[in-house]
Amino acid sequence: MSINRHPGYVKAADELTQALVNYCYEVTKIAPELKEQTDQLMRSVLMQDNAIFNQLLVRVKENSPS
Repeated sequence: MSINRHPGYVKAADELTQALVNYCYEVTKIAPELKEQTDQLMRSVLMQDNAIFNQLLVRVKENSPS
C-alpha cells in the first residue's frame, strides 16, 4: 500500500508546504530582518512534516497485507 492512496493527506501536505513558503516570503518581503526567523520556521515545520510522513508511511506499511 502506498501513501499516495491517501490523497487527502497528500493534498493537505502540499497545501501546508505552499502556504508556509508564501507566508515566509511575505514576512521577509515586509521585514527582511526576520529572514533568519522565517528560515528557522520553515526548517522546523518541514522537519516535523517529514517526521509525520515517515511515521504514517511505517503505519501504512505495517497495515498492508503481506
